[in-house]
Amino acid sequence: MAHKMVPSLITCNSLLKTEGKYYYSVNLSADGHVICGMNGKAEVWDAEKSEIKYSTRVAGHMFDMKEYGDHLYGALQQGDALTVVRYDRQLTNRDTILSITYKANSLSQIDVRYCKIAITDLDNKLIKLYTTDGEFMRDIQQKDAKHPYGVCLMKDDCVLVSDFEANSVTKYRIDGNGDIVWRCDDRLRKPNGLCVNEWGFVFVTCNAAGNICLLSPQGNCSITHYQLIAATVPPHDCLI
Repeated sequence: MAHKMVPSLITCNSLLKTEGKYYYSVNLSADGHVICGMNGKAEVWDAEKSEIKYSTRVAGHMFDMKEYGDHLYGALQQGDALTVVRYDRQLTNRDTILSITYKANSLSQIDVRYCKIAITDLDNKLIKLYTTDGEFMRDIQQKDAKHPYGVCLMKDDCVLVSDFEANSVTKYRIDGNGDIVWRCDDRLRKPNGLCVNEWGFVFVTCNAAGNICLLSPQGNCSITHYQLIAATVPPHDCLI
């Protein structure tokens, strides 16, 4: 029996009205909470009650937040540095995991899974890989990249990167020389955040088109797009 999805009361409008802050990212945790990164704050929302459950202030822009294990990892912009911090689920305890020089005006997102942290380095067109404790692993050159943004680690030792200016999503190997497995540039218009489900299908938010594109595990974009109805702001991330 199919279950009807009931939209939460947490909408773009209600989020944007909280203290006039601007939200950069939104993700779901394993326990059903909504994790938000914004300028000056990090938040965890109770989706059922449509209210903030945990909140903490930060000195800078919390550009992205991801859940991994029992922790929440945040990408924080502070001056000319990108700092990755690790919180407990209540946002009470915080550790600085790593910090790298980052001069670009527009930061990329991060991904944390499979005991790795992936960061797309827009300045140098690199994928930077670290352990979840901040130990540097390797750099992977993003071949022909223009404006890398979204990043998603995969269980087959690969990583997906969306390119906002090249209108593409590329799958790179993270071992060896970072060879390209496939690249999709079909009907993608300003792709931003992306994620992968358990069967390997890729969901990509497209800023200019106002839709979510669904790619096959082989990178084909022949499947019907999901149109975002009455979106008030361009989507920056996927909820899968």
